[in-house]
Amino acid sequence: MKIRGEGQLRHHFWGDYGATIVIVFKDEASARDVLPKLPGCKVSEKASHVLVFHGGGDAFETIKKAISDFRAPLNARDGEPVDSVARSIDLGPPFAVEIDVIPSEQISLFD
Repeated sequence: MKIRGEGQLRHHFWGDYGATIVIVFKDEASARDVLPKLPGCKVSEKASHVLVFHGGGDAFETIKKAISDFRAPLNARDGEPVDSVARSIDLGPPFAVEIDVIPSEQISLFD
């Protein structure tokens, strides 16, 4: 089953570089099912259908690669990296991901 989410990155240029990435899924179950495939992300405290990453360095490079691997068509800016500053120094381009998962309610069927 493919789960789709849409997200965007916000740059943080003060001190050491960092970024916040927010990816919105259709429901909490979808967000939790893809969580293991998006290293460094966690479920938002404000909305359980949203995954959030905040950080820099190696962790940022790891999540950036994961997003690139799962990238799906969304708009004309699909070719730009999620951390592009081509059009904004604050926000990267909106992006979508599609991630193949076995839904958590089906995993127990394999035991």
